[in-house]
Amino acid sequence: MGTVRKTITLTDRQDGWIKAQIAAGRFTNDSEYIRDLIRRDHERSARLEALRTAVQEGVDSGPSEKTVSSIMEGGETRFTVRPHAFNFKPGVDVDRLNQLADELETAEIFSTQRAWRAT
Repeated sequence: MGTVRKTITLTDRQDGWIKAQIAAGRFTNDSEYIRDLIRRDHERSARLEALRTAVQEGVDSGPSEKTVSSIMEGGETRFTVRPHAFNFKPGVDVDRLNQLADELETAEIFSTQRAWRAT
């Protein structure tokens, strides 16, 4: 894949943020950070477009003949969570691990939002 050289202008605060990410070991240089932002934005845009398409399909399909209870039953079977064997050592609380992963993901989302608001 070819590359294109770009020049961008950042505020001191934005530059400091990028340098902090590099210093924390999350990225090796400014370009890697910017490419990661673009990649994540591209993925987010694709998910958003898929969601918009699904919503439009729902709108275009017209009113449903189903009852609320039949929809709920269908959703319960369609989205049933099935446990997996992860072979954790005895005593590992898988639910707590999932809760911690959720908390970390939420913290990352909030820090990203704060960073964007600051710019």
